[in-house]
Amino acid sequence: MPPIKPLGDAKRAFPPRMPIAQLRAAADPWPTDYGTRAGYTFKGYRVDREGVPTFRYTIGSLEVEDVIRPDAAGNGLKRVVTVRGSGANWFFRGLASDASSRPLVWQNGVAVIEETVDF
Repeated sequence: MPPIKPLGDAKRAFPPRMPIAQLRAAADPWPTDYGTRAGYTFKGYRVDREGVPTFRYTIGSLEVEDVIRPDAAGNGLKRVVTVRGSGANWFFRGLASDASSRPLVWQNGVAVIEETVDF
């Protein structure tokens, strides 16, 4: 894919943390390691018809698909993270600066997390 030209000057900085971690409890400190040091393996991405990428990666035995797109109102972002696997004590922490850890809830080996971040 060729480099894209930004559609404006506004920038949104995301918190410097990985979204999924295995903790003993939700109140435990969130890990500060990134990428492979945190156990993540990037598996590439695919682009949908609108040109929005879905990033694919693994963490431990989990397979993750992560997509961020503009929300319906156009004043924020909607993120959908789909996790395949299972296991206890897996948590998700979203993009909001004040986001807290929430456990992955498995249904037939799949956990789907949706979040909306306003600007």
